[in-house]
Amino acid sequence: MENRNEKPGSVPEPMPVGRWTINRDKCDTCCECIDACRRRLLYKDKDVIMIRYENNCNQCGDCVDACGYGAIVLT
Repeated sequence: MENRNEKPGSVPEPMPVGRWTINRDKCDTCCECIDACRRRLLYKDKDVIMIRYENNCNQCGDCVDACGYGAIVLT
């Protein structure tokens, strides 16, 4: 049966498949990951990088690619 809510040719938004974690020992709070997050989910709070609304993360990996310290892991 056809889904009448989807527009022809539209691609559904990716759904979270895992979890976002950050290794605080590796992170130097350079904030490159914050700038890389297109959904603006990452923020700095008292020298710690945090994620808000983790279930809105689509696991794109932009923050992982931007982190030069290997501190962010998507599982």
